[in-house]
Amino acid sequence: MENSKTPIPTKIITLEQPFHLRPASKTQLLKLYRPISLYVLNKWLKAIESQTDPIIGKMLSAKQMKLFVETYGLPQQVINEAA
Repeated sequence: MENSKTPIPTKIITLEQPFHLRPASKTQLLKLYRPISLYVLNKWLKAIESQTDPIIGKMLSAKQMKLFVETYGLPQQVINEAA
């Protein structure tokens, strides 16, 4: 009996400009992920806050940004619209 595993499909994304992961403010996130609203952004941030440190002030740390991008996709290629 052979142990046949089906290959996991991969998704290759080609970007016009490279996306650099760095700390960002809510305003910067709104511009990157437009046309989402501030209401949606705040729901997304609240959803990832349980997995990271609390968001302090207006800036997300690089660690928080990494989790945000892993969860919701690269800008202009949102993969999860509801938190």
